[in-house]
Amino acid sequence: MKDKLLIFSLIFLISCSLFEKREKLDPESEKFLSETRYIITPEEKKEFLRLPPEKRKDYIEEFWKRRPAGFKEEYYKRIDEANKLFRGGGRPGWLQDRGMVYIIYGPPTQIERYPMGSISYPYAHEIWHYEYIEIVFYDPYNSGDYRLTPESLFILDTIRRIPTVQVLDAKPIKEKAPPLKFDLESEKIEEGINLKILIPYEKISLKEISGRLETEIEIILIISGAQSIKRSENYKISYSKEEIEKLNERYFRIEIPLKLKKGKYTARIAILNKFSKEKGSGKIDFSI
Repeated sequence: MKDKLLIFSLIFLISCSLFEKREKLDPESEKFLSETRYIITPEEKKEFLRLPPEKRKDYIEEFWKRRPAGFKEEYYKRIDEANKLFRGGGRPGWLQDRGMVYIIYGPPTQIERYPMGSISYPYAHEIWHYEYIEIVFYDPYNSGDYRLTPESLFILDTIRRIPTVQVLDAKPIKEKAPPLKFDLESEKIEEGINLKILIPYEKISLKEISGRLETEIEIILIISGAQSIKRSENYKISYSKEEIEKLNERYFRIEIPLKLKKGKYTARIAILNKFSKEKGSGKIDFSI
């Protein structure tokens, strides 16, 4: 399982109801709900709480049987690893933000550490790089308990809406869903900037629907700097086969005009082909 990558639907970001009122549970049930907080769905949780106490033990066994082989072992292995890796902050490592992300996504491919801060973030922070995204944690109080930045929370909240399976091998993912590469350009306009996203048509997978070749591209935009902007929009692509053959453009172009005050900015963009699940990300710096 060392090469396995766990991907969970990030329901916990908005619906991990840790403080909801309920009847007092037995210690085993409390332990189960606490330890599975990152993977149990709202429906499973409601079903579990509706059960009489004598049936909950059987439900817990069935809960793990519904997951793929090796899932439970890998999950608890990552909890143990998170506790060892993230010792500061006064909380167990698996309950900290870094522990949560580590358990869900596994170890990042690269970590940038800035214990004294940087131009982008004046506080101690870490940037975790995964195949398609980067996640930023910061420690404003130097407590050792690094928290997710609002921008990273937005990214994770968006990802949770993308259907995923729960145990995937990293190599097949790359074969089935290669990175969706694109170019970024910026053009100054009156009172702001015009961001241009250029996706090569040859990189866009389409599906045939009623004689047309179609897909939908989701664009997630996060602007940081003198102003902060978060935006998510969908763009439909639809062509007949004849229209595809006559295309003169090399790129599918998306332009996003933004009114911004003077200052330095970084635009981070993630894209998702909703048909093929191909993903890509990039960033561009600019000044106004």
